Amino acid sequence: MIVSALFMDCSIKKLLKQLCNGRVTSKNIVEETINRIELYNELNKAFIEYDPTYMLKQAHLSAKHRENSTTRILDSIPVAVKDTINTMHYPTQRGNPSWNGYAPNNDARAIYCLHKHGAVIAGKTVTSELAFDYIYSNQEHYFSGEKPASSLYGSAIAVATGMVPMALETQTTCSIVHAASLYGIFGCKPSFGLIPRTGVLKTADTLDSIGFLVRHAEDMILVLDALRVRGLDYPISNTALSDSTRQCAPTEKPWRVVIIDTYKKGTFPEVRSDKLSLFADKLSLLPEIEVIKTNLPDSFNSANKTHDIIYKKSLAYYFADEYQHSELTSKKLCDFIFEGLSISPQDYKSSLDEQASLCKQMDDLFSYYDIIISLAGENKCRKNGADETPNTAILWTLTHLPVVCAPVLRDDSEQSFNIQISARKYNDYQLFRFIDLLCNKNILQKSARNNN
Repeated sequence: MIVSALFMDCSIKKLLKQLCNGRVTSKNIVEETINRIELYNELNKAFIEYDPTYMLKQAHLSAKHRENSTTRILDSIPVAVKDTINTMHYPTQRGNPSWNGYAPNNDARAIYCLHKHGAVIAGKTVTSELAFDYIYSNQEHYFSGEKPASSLYGSAIAVATGMVPMALETQTTCSIVHAASLYGIFGCKPSFGLIPRTGVLKTADTLDSIGFLVRHAEDMILVLDALRVRGLDYPISNTALSDSTRQCAPTEKPWRVVIIDTYKKGTFPEVRSDKLSLFADKLSLLPEIEVIKTNLPDSFNSANKTHDIIYKKSLAYYFADEYQHSELTSKKLCDFIFEGLSISPQDYKSSLDEQASLCKQMDDLFSYYDIIISLAGENKCRKNGADETPNTAILWTLTHLPVVCAPVLRDDSEQSFNIQISARKYNDYQLFRFIDLLCNKNILQKSARNNN
């Protein structure tokens, strides 16, 4: 089988341009996904469900739509979907045998948005049990002991190997950032609530966010445009996103960029801290950027504990039925739920109050700074069931900030290196503009490296 590298070479933006001028067709684009799934999925097991006939049908409908209308934001673009997000055509099995064959009678709202903007739903990707970090035994044949125990494993592989140009994901701790870092692609968790969560598995109401993975940096703005809420029904986010002074690059001063190793000392290996320090030195050479090396206030040192209490108590509430059927639920998840049951309502409420306080403190910090940069966490596989290395992504999740994990430009002799870039809540488009600056200055990669 001869398979091209269409999604490796072309961003979504470029594909749409080629679609408009007739250089490619909807069928060409979808056949690329079908061919690459057939080539790579047997080995990598990224997709748990996919349907070539359904994909070609969607491509045909997209082509018919363009006969009488303009090209839509994601016209004919294949999208992988995490198997915790409802889809009417595909079952939503949530990585747990108690949900095997579950067929929701609705699409999640984010899936509705994808259809509305012309995207092709390619299939459902393998996820860990109930978006937790354990791969249940009925999926063990998908993984060796060295494969990562991540809820985004399947989606990250699908994007990294060019099966699809983007994937729709969720993050409650650090899934999107971790997966993007592991495979050297771009992962974006927008500001909390910007992408609607209706029809998505609930794990923690104040933590769950919808985001995405892409291969090309310039595609992030297109994807967010297609998926985000807008209008007067969302007055706070709508006002912020419509404020050009918040979304544009600073005009009368340089970007004020904070570099932090971590908000908790000792989290990352020294060699990677050295890389971040060298990265900061490179940034400081740019006249458009003022680099500030500092630590976050001590009040943020409790963020991991606050997140842990909220997360475990929420798991105990939402997965009570799974806990009662422990023969179908992993021991690790049962242990987490058991801990959650021991957390008192008062401790849970106190942690929610602490989360609200940290959100306010973070917003106050961004009155002085524009961007915060930190390390992106692990860039190696974690064994199934192993504890996760602490990651600053948990802090951005807890405080509702937009965050992008991006690969740093390097030569072939250098070790893979990824960073997290965060901005003020609802300053998502300003964040993308900063990333665009770093790509144009050859500091960040514009596209992921090929992973075949």
